[in-house]
Parts: sequence; structure tokens; C-alpha cells
Amino acid sequence: MPRINRRRRASKVHTGALTLSRREHLVYGCVMLGDDQQPFASEAEERATWLLHRESLLAEHRPGERPAGFYIHDLHIPRPLHWWQELEILLKHELLSGEEIIAVENLHPELSPSQSANFLSGYDKPGVDGRRMDQHSLEQLLGEFSFAAEWHKQRGRPELSARYQRRAEVIFKVLAGAP
Repeated sequence: MPRINRRRRASKVHTGALTLSRREHLVYGCVMLGDDQQPFASEAEERATWLLHRESLLAEHRPGERPAGFYIHDLHIPRPLHWWQELEILLKHELLSGEEIIAVENLHPELSPSQSANFLSGYDKPGVDGRRMDQHSLEQLLGEFSFAAEWHKQRGRPELSARYQRRAEVIFKVLAGAP
């Protein structure tokens, strides 16, 4: 009787190859458009692919942003959800250059040292109509304003820091249901 050679089939994806699913997983932390929801056979394979493509994936991101693989494999923490949380982490680990900080301030107007006094001035006084915003949006604003206050404080801009601290307090009161 003839013998059947039952060799194990090799994976169609070469270890380290950057398919759409693998790229999405390393950039966003999940697969969005690709078909393969489990793009890596193991954590070791994921890490090896990250290390192989790290520089090109980092180069694609805007100032103050890093791909999910950076947080997972370099810092060993989950990827932050919001831009200001990402900046907090990068600052904490001293990973922002002076040049990148300037670019971040140009990207996020609330962090700019040269913003107009009228920028977001609707949040300066009590009585913000919280009914027009859902709780998630208000919580996000609270996080942004609190971060902006600390950003300006660390950069020696007490007037801007105080402005954003007041705005955060207004949003906090709306969230707490205070008049």
C-alpha cells in the first residue's frame, strides 16, 4: 500500500511579514479590515514582527502619537484611548523631543502657547449647558482640559494653566450635577 506523506503545511504567512491584519493589530491594537482576527500565532511572533517593522510603523505616526505595538512591546502597557492620555505617558517616560513638543502644540490648539483668549471661551464660566453633551463627551472634555492645564503649568504658562483649570472645574460641576 502506498504511503501518504502527511507533512505539516507551512503557514502561508512568513514569520515577520506585515500583512494587513498584522499591520492593523500593531498600529491600532486590533484588526479592523483584515480577515484574520488572530494575525499572530504567538506573542513571540507578534513581538518579532513588531521589532522587524518598528521603525517604519513609528515613522508613520503624527507627533505625540505612537502605534499600539509601541505601548504593548516597548512600554509593556495597554494603548491609551485618548490623545491626552498618550501624551501623559510619553511625557512621563520622557519620550517627546523639544521638536516633537512644538509639533504637538501646533497639532492641538488647546496646548498652543499662542492661542486666542476666545478659543473655547464658552467653557470659561459656570452654566455650561451639559444637556447638549452626553456624559462621555463631558468626561472627555474634563480629561482634555485637565491635561491642558498641567501641560501649560509644566511649560511656565500660569495664565493658560489657570484658564484650563477653570474650564475643567466647570465641566466637573456639570458632571456632578451642580448648578
